[in-house]
Amino acid sequence: MLSSADQIVIYGRAENAGPWYKDDSSGHGTRAISAVGGQGGAGNFNRGGSSFANDVPWNCNRIPLEYFTYSNVPPLQEVCFQALPDIDELDGPCVAAGGDGGPGIIQFHVDDLADLRFPDLEAEFGGTYASGLDPTYVTAPPPLGWKAPGVEPDQMIPFFGRLSMTRSKWVALGLARANAAGGESQVLLRGLGGAVPHTASETVQHEDPLVGPEVLVAPGLTISLDASGLDPADARYRENTALLRLATVLLTDSADASNFAFYSIANAQYDSSTDRFILSMDPSGPNPATFIAGGDILASLVPQTVRLETAGISDAYPAETEVRIEYDATVTDPITGLPSETLSYSATHGDELTTDLDELNLEPWDFFRFQLIFDLDTVGGGVDPVAPRPAVDHLRVQFEF
Repeated sequence: MLSSADQIVIYGRAENAGPWYKDDSSGHGTRAISAVGGQGGAGNFNRGGSSFANDVPWNCNRIPLEYFTYSNVPPLQEVCFQALPDIDELDGPCVAAGGDGGPGIIQFHVDDLADLRFPDLEAEFGGTYASGLDPTYVTAPPPLGWKAPGVEPDQMIPFFGRLSMTRSKWVALGLARANAAGGESQVLLRGLGGAVPHTASETVQHEDPLVGPEVLVAPGLTISLDASGLDPADARYRENTALLRLATVLLTDSADASNFAFYSIANAQYDSSTDRFILSMDPSGPNPATFIAGGDILASLVPQTVRLETAGISDAYPAETEVRIEYDATVTDPITGLPSETLSYSATHGDELTTDLDELNLEPWDFFRFQLIFDLDTVGGGVDPVAPRPAVDHLRVQFEF
């Protein structure tokens, strides 16, 4: 099995190789990608194509029977199969069982058939693997899904069930609990839980603005916003502007509420003399200077506790899908010093995690973790295996101490 997030490129060809294993009379050249016999095993009755010492001539079970199309492919004739001594046995013959691990299955994993390349074969014969180029000059047996020369191959489509889940490791609250008096104070957790909400336009429903909207005269990569309207409960954003990294600035057209855009914040500062946030936008993303409005441009500062993306599009959130956030917490095991699985919130609540961080804040903890549940079919209509699936770009949980 070969897998690549980019391309798989295989050069060259076997010596004396012919189409679909119709090699010349000098014998069958060794293929660069081969699963025709394993180390330490020669297959049933030594007909598997490998031995302890070296490679042996191809025999009847070297290549699966389904790939015999020509009359003189390995070894010489298809009637060879009828001559096998165990042809009538219930468990034999072991056709295409040539040794430990082979002849096995060759799989190439790429995002698209166009990403599986055979440059030398493409130059010699024309076409591509996706159009039916014969890969048997370099592989034995052929890749799973290949059919015949000139025939478009099949491809495997990964199937995803309706529900999937990922859970983080335990995250230590650490020295955030220590206070100047020498004791420990409880660390409070702040964040979002439950189902990430949708909008009707299949995007993430953003959180309410921290400040704004206010008229922005000249939008650009640096934006200044009045912080005087900040809720006292959100004063931490003045005290620690690092919490605003990856938050967003929302620009809206005062003449058309449907004309809006979000811009990601790369850095933030607070000017106490003017009570304003100085926000630097991510230069690798879109520039707010390109936002066109028919009326005044209104700017708001919007937190982004969780960011989703689908098919590489930020904030895209397909209908009939759901991403759910849950939390757990625990204390230190007094014997091992590790996070206790038996004293965790979930262990004492029927193995159920919570979506409400305020519930965890009722008790002091040493560790917390989060869980993400993905539902690809919220209406029960069935899962489309090729439909875009939402992913979580980031999730932010704040410690308050």
